[in-house]
Amino acid sequence: MNRPILIALIGYIIGILWGLYFKISVVLLFIVLWSMYFILKKNKYIKIFMKSKILILVTACAIISNIIVINLNNNYENKYKNIDKNKFEAIVVSSKKLKKYHVEYKVKILSVDKNTYFKGTHILLKVSTKNKQILKYGDKIEFIAEFTKPTKQRNYGGFDYSSYLKSIGLYGTAKTENVKVIQQNKGNIIARLCSNMANKIEEIIFKVIPNKDNRNLLLGILLGNDDALDKQVKGYFKDSSLSHIMAVSGMHVSYVILAVSIILAKTNISKNGAKILTIFVIIFFMFLTNFSPSVVRAGIMGSLVLGSSILYRKNDIATSMSIALFFILINNPFSIMDIGLILSFFGTIGIVLLNKNILNLFNTKNTKALKLNKSNIFQKMLIKIKEAISVSISAQIFILPCTMLLFNTVSTTFLFSNLLVSFIIGSVIILGFITIIVSIKFIFLGEILGLIVNCLLEILIIISKFFSNIPFTKLIVKTPDISFILIYYITIIFISYVYYLKKKEKIRYTQKKLLTFVENVRSTVVKNKKMLISIILIFIIINTVYGAIPTDLLIHFIDVGQGDSCLIITPQKNTILIDGGGSKDTDEFDVGESTLLPYLLDRKINKIDYIVISHFDADHARFYPIFITRNKSEKCYYRKAI
Repeated sequence: MNRPILIALIGYIIGILWGLYFKISVVLLFIVLWSMYFILKKNKYIKIFMKSKILILVTACAIISNIIVINLNNNYENKYKNIDKNKFEAIVVSSKKLKKYHVEYKVKILSVDKNTYFKGTHILLKVSTKNKQILKYGDKIEFIAEFTKPTKQRNYGGFDYSSYLKSIGLYGTAKTENVKVIQQNKGNIIARLCSNMANKIEEIIFKVIPNKDNRNLLLGILLGNDDALDKQVKGYFKDSSLSHIMAVSGMHVSYVILAVSIILAKTNISKNGAKILTIFVIIFFMFLTNFSPSVVRAGIMGSLVLGSSILYRKNDIATSMSIALFFILINNPFSIMDIGLILSFFGTIGIVLLNKNILNLFNTKNTKALKLNKSNIFQKMLIKIKEAISVSISAQIFILPCTMLLFNTVSTTFLFSNLLVSFIIGSVIILGFITIIVSIKFIFLGEILGLIVNCLLEILIIISKFFSNIPFTKLIVKTPDISFILIYYITIIFISYVYYLKKKEKIRYTQKKLLTFVENVRSTVVKNKKMLISIILIFIIINTVYGAIPTDLLIHFIDVGQGDSCLIITPQKNTILIDGGGSKDTDEFDVGESTLLPYLLDRKINKIDYIVISHFDADHARFYPIFITRNKSEKCYYRKAI
């Protein structure tokens, strides 16, 4: 059996997803699969794709993960029933996060009213800014607080705060105004050391980087902590498809490995000794960045590459990725819902599957010849640019359905923005860490280096601002169906595999059969163009007629918090929006952009025929002005909050 860890992971994921979305045992599913196997096992295709050993491993792992998820879900619900305003005793297990009206900490509960039933549970503690005391990692604290059960999905396709907290290992939130520190320096000594180091790094950055936005951006790039970054600047990076540079991932780990390798190469440490030490540095870096899923993925894969070279074994990327994802999901099965984890793994899978094929498309015979002449700097730059473009396209192709599903957006300028940033971001990471290390002993030299880093960060912000302000840089799209996503990925993988087979000189019998099938389909399409066009036209006509058939009158009341909003869909499929909800505090949550617009896109609506505003109070008329009327002669009146 090839890649047993990957096969086991597939089963483990099936069990998790089945438990999350169906909330029942997965056994019934595998009873059906096993029945199909025994009925069809003599079929030649079943023999190839559904072997008994594979099915046994998938079944076992799926049942285990399914039981774990269902039990964890039950534990969450049971603990929600038994907690209210009580006296908590806990240990702080994170650094502070400054918000407008409070400071946030992740805390591990030791007891609630001396009851240890909740021991080991993690919650998010919100301390009022009236309390000037700053807590540190490892502080044992005591406080009286009201535990708040996280809200579930309030609208169709809406944000589920409960699922989000589960994905980062939290049960809920608690608010308090007064906290008493009982004892210091508790908890994991390595994690405490890394937290203190992260605080020291933040302190140094604030000293050597003069510009506020730039220093917060550097914190995001080096440690993944972008909480203090200005919303407008963060919006620039989001709209220009550059948010990933503030998610510590493979790029950061590769630079850590490179830097440690260069330093250790000048010492008397053996090669294997240097690799072992590098693995420890990677683990330390994972602690430093609070084990975010993207850095855990990159850290484990990097460590496995180094470990395989120490043991003189060939590293398998698929197995390395499987081990990394297994580690994350065993630690917290709900991490499978984490957006950072999804984008990180899908981007990496895209690079692994598609990069070589896309690079081959770029490398014609003439460009391949250029590689032979390594003395020409322009040719080297051309090759590097092609490699950067290939990597960016590979990742974006594979995460495209994810961004459509999660954010309802498609970027049109990602290639150019990422290409420009790729020449700068490496220097920012390396110089940033060098500046911090130098500043520990020589603050004056650190300030000089800080000015260089500050200029590079300024360039990054200028690039992101430029691309975010280009018209149509971000297309708003309707939420795709799961069927579309599955067909998309099957098509991409199929095309990539067929192209891969054509490039190989020696292929097996089944692969030859596949290529023959593809060639037959292609020739059939070429010979029967008229028939194919007729089928497409008939499909379009049927779809158009079906869409014009009147349906029932639908009235949707949308939960927009304070205020009202109502969506009416007439039998003729005209859409009428009555009010858009909102808030009187324009600096806080934008209901129109964050609630109303995603709701409409989830309902497959990207155009509004009529907008009716009952009155112009902020909680009724503040919504995102993205809608376009189908009838240009109709006037739609709306206003954006001032």
